[in-house]
Amino acid sequence: MQEFSGHRIALISKSLIRYEGTLSHVHTGQNTVTLDNVKMYGTEQRPADTFVPGSEKVYSKIVFKGDDIKELEVMKQKEEKKGPMWDPAVVNVEDNGPQHRGGGAAS
Repeated sequence: MQEFSGHRIALISKSLIRYEGTLSHVHTGQNTVTLDNVKMYGTEQRPADTFVPGSEKVYSKIVFKGDDIKELEVMKQKEEKKGPMWDPAVVNVEDNGPQHRGGGAAS
């Protein structure tokens, strides 16, 4: 699971509360999963014993007990940092100095 570090994760707890965040750490010895920049969506339409509303708050970090995780899904691949060339068609850029033109702007 550590190979997914940095990926966006959707997690549903056994209480049927959905969370989304960025996978930070999986600690197998402590049986925990840590997400960063986490938003809690509540129980939504799931048939939980108690309705829990979602929240707009973004938590910087939440550590979950592995035994209380019902479902975990990798939502999308890790986002790579964008360099001076923002075009997704560009695979590699070699820049020889300040004369670099990027982003399609005319100079």
